[in-house]
This record gives sequence, structure tokens and C-alpha cells, in this order.
Amino acid sequence: MQMFLLRWRFAMQNEAMWASMQSRGAILDRGLPGDRVFAQLHARRGNMHELEWLTYEQWFDTMACALRPPAVLLYLDTAPEVALERTRTRGREAESSIPLEYLQALADGYNELIEEIVAGRHAWSQGIRVVRVPWNDGPDVTPILQILESVAPGMLS
Repeated sequence: MQMFLLRWRFAMQNEAMWASMQSRGAILDRGLPGDRVFAQLHARRGNMHELEWLTYEQWFDTMACALRPPAVLLYLDTAPEVALERTRTRGREAESSIPLEYLQALADGYNELIEEIVAGRHAWSQGIRVVRVPWNDGPDVTPILQILESVAPGMLS
């Protein structure tokens, strides 16, 4: 499943990369690095065999190096407890059994990813700007619009 999702994210990110060269830009809700956070969590929990994880990592590295890094990684920084409450409020059956511990592990994974990029240990470290947006208080998109406008002027008009 994770290999399928990796290929899917690569195709989406590749299409966005080419589209951004033709126009003012492209926005993805999740890219290759975010997909890796989920895969790594499954590997750590024993849902992927070691060989599957190593294969995933090799393909991830190949794919990440084949793409131009996005201009910005925008992280909507939400406490796991807030995320859990939001899933309960939405009332989606598919989200009803998500435990807090899983959301905490995902948050840890995203924090590791951001640290990896900032510290220069990621394939995209030299080409991407990481921006954390506090997101506990709700969906005020004003800071996001300001960030996008600063990164790609005119993109939103």
C-alpha cells in the first residue's frame, strides 16, 4: 500500500512541478515527504517488513532527487489532542477509531521531517522553505495566504 501511495504522490508532485513551470504555481495538500512520515510510522509499528521499508526508502530517495523541490513546505501545526477533537466533531466513520497515540506519533514524525530538512539531511534541504503555521485555533487562512503571496507573488490573484 505504501509503495502504491509513494508512486501516486510522486506522480502528483511531478505534475505539480511541471504545471508550476507553466503557470504561477501549484499547491498540493501532501507531497512526497509527508507520505514518507506515514510510511515510516507503519515501518516503526511493524506493519512493514524491514526489506519493504528499505525498498520504500530507496525509491523515495530516487523520486525525491528526480523532482525539483517545492518552494515551501507549509505545516499546519496542530496539537494531536486538537486534531483528535476535530476528527470526532467531523463524525466520519473512517476516522472514528483513530487513537490519540497515533496522532501523537504522526506529529512526532512531521517534527522529525522538519528537523531533517532544516538540518540539511533531506534531499530537498537546499531548495525548500519550511513554514509552521499555528493551527490549534481554527482555520484562519489569512497567515497562509500571506505566506503564499510572499513566496509566489500574484499566484492567488
